[in-house]
Amino acid sequence: MNLSRKKNTQLQLFLIFLTAFLFSPFLYTTKVAASDDKAPKEVELKTKIVETTVYRKDDVRIIRRGKIEVTTGLYKLICTDFPSRTSSSSIQVEGNGSAEAKITGIDIRDTENLYTKSPEYNKLLKDLEKLNLKEDSLAIQQKSLNKRLKFVLSLSNFSLESANEELARESFDIKDWQNLLNFIENENTSIENKISDIRRKSGKIKENIQSISLKLNNMRVSKKGKEVIIDCEVMSAGDLTINFSYLVGFAAWTPEYVLRYNKLTQTIDLSYKALVEQKSGENWENVYVLLSTARPHLGAAPPKLTPSYIRTRPIYPSISRMSNTKNVNESLAMKSSIIKTSDELHVRGGRDHSINFSLEETETSKSGFSANFAIKNPISISSGATRRVLIKRVKIPVELSLYSCPRLSEHTFAAGKITNTMDIPILEGTGGIYVETKPSENSIPITTFVGNENILSAASGEKITVHLGIDQDIKVKHKLEKREYLSKKKNKRTEIRYHYTITAENFKKHDVELTIEDRLPVSTMDDIDVDDIDIKPQPDTRRDDGIITWKLPLKNGEKINISIEYTIKFPGDWPESRIINLE
Repeated sequence: MNLSRKKNTQLQLFLIFLTAFLFSPFLYTTKVAASDDKAPKEVELKTKIVETTVYRKDDVRIIRRGKIEVTTGLYKLICTDFPSRTSSSSIQVEGNGSAEAKITGIDIRDTENLYTKSPEYNKLLKDLEKLNLKEDSLAIQQKSLNKRLKFVLSLSNFSLESANEELARESFDIKDWQNLLNFIENENTSIENKISDIRRKSGKIKENIQSISLKLNNMRVSKKGKEVIIDCEVMSAGDLTINFSYLVGFAAWTPEYVLRYNKLTQTIDLSYKALVEQKSGENWENVYVLLSTARPHLGAAPPKLTPSYIRTRPIYPSISRMSNTKNVNESLAMKSSIIKTSDELHVRGGRDHSINFSLEETETSKSGFSANFAIKNPISISSGATRRVLIKRVKIPVELSLYSCPRLSEHTFAAGKITNTMDIPILEGTGGIYVETKPSENSIPITTFVGNENILSAASGEKITVHLGIDQDIKVKHKLEKREYLSKKKNKRTEIRYHYTITAENFKKHDVELTIEDRLPVSTMDDIDVDDIDIKPQPDTRRDDGIITWKLPLKNGEKINISIEYTIKFPGDWPESRIINLE
């Protein structure tokens, strides 16, 4: 019996030893350690946008940077910070640091990450759970206090009935009843204060619950993006700094200008600005921004010219319609380089909005083919937002000229010819035109907004013309004095004689030179002739398309008259409505 028990005891010890041996954690730890030496360590690399290069049209080059401490071995660095709009072919990776390492491979994948997997989302969930527990605890406390308050109120009612009975028996003890009433009053006040404090805490908790719930609802969406996986081998421990550069669309900058013409100094104060707009899907926070005049969207190679082969096309019958005289006039004006200006364009008082811009200029540099403007300090631009910055501000001498086309508008327009004295190009953009005047020596200068002008591009040293609005001190009028029929009815030829006058008057206190432009009708048909042209004084230039120009010196208070006469001849059986621009 004892021998049997001894054998059973030995068997049990053997089974325990066998179980401990088979399930020993030491054996498993050794095997995993052996396999881990060969498998790369997967590490999430957090990065931040540190620099952007914004181009003029729908392109921006982003530089992201991340830093990590590494030991020797194989690594798989995973970066998931890239938006879905990232051009995969443009992603470049560079590394440096105290560690000695080499990149053995780069993989780029499209991802659809859920915000619900993020640490921020999980933290909010835990915070919400804690708040719900606090709210439940406060509800229990308030329920208990309500019962206690009910008991105190019932005690108060009981005391009132007992007091009435003792008064009836004339055995009323004032001191005992004062102590009882004080107890009831103190308890009631204490309970009410506690309930009020619980309601206040509960209200704040409910506000926090609503706020967190709203954030969670907004985060319960998927976010498409790209992740870059870097396989690298580290030969010596230290730190690694990884730089990613890539191209993203939906970002650009547009040149804007503010030009202030100073009548006293005959100069233009030019503020060269940039409107930076980005909808890249990434927020730029404290980022160095470089503005470039390069146009990568055009490509590096020139367009290829293809042969042009002349062929005939089918002839379709045309539908004749009555022409619109106004449209024809405008068409002829465009062809003759006379642009019709609305009579509503006049000098308007306005406010200078330059206070929205930074006053610090950018640092400019030129490469072989483009210019770059570096914003000195880091700036922040959220995706979908815009930011204005000052590139450069210069004062440029101006050559003033006056121009009028009274047939289209009786206003006289001022223009200034300026030379780009900067070492950077002026790019085509919109400019706000202001005129600064000083009524008297001791008065404050008055800034008047004239209007917006399309500023043409100009290389360094090139001249451009900017329009400065209307000069109200020069009056010019165009008038049809006479329209006379020289031929009689039923004649073979109809002859109509036109007589126009142009008057120009200078109301300034000094002499000026005024350029006046008009036109003569030009026949494109053999059956129509324009004869007997008489112009006094003779124009300085007369083009084949009928455009005539005078450069007239106008003295202070002087008035000049210009006379223009011509005769138009056409077949007598033609109605006048058949002829376009019969003037």
